[in-house]
Amino acid sequence: MLSASLFSTLVGLHIPGIGAIYKSQTLEFLRPVFIGDTLCAWFEIVEIDQEKEEIVIKSWIENQDGKSVIEGMAVAGLLRGMKK
Repeated sequence: MLSASLFSTLVGLHIPGIGAIYKSQTLEFLRPVFIGDTLCAWFEIVEIDQEKEEIVIKSWIENQDGKSVIEGMAVAGLLRGMKK
């Protein structure tokens, strides 16, 4: 789960960024993560729902060997009044 916390950092700081609401996240743990592993978290926006003011994001984490260790989907939006 500590590895999956990288996703909340991406939502809160990068996509969609400051003022984000992290609405949901699914997770599938594919491989173990060991102390000393180097991880890289990735996001791919797969849907933008302008009516709901939400984005759907494919999310995954790879280890130093380029193997996926976690996969999932996230939904994020913006706090009202924060949009520009």
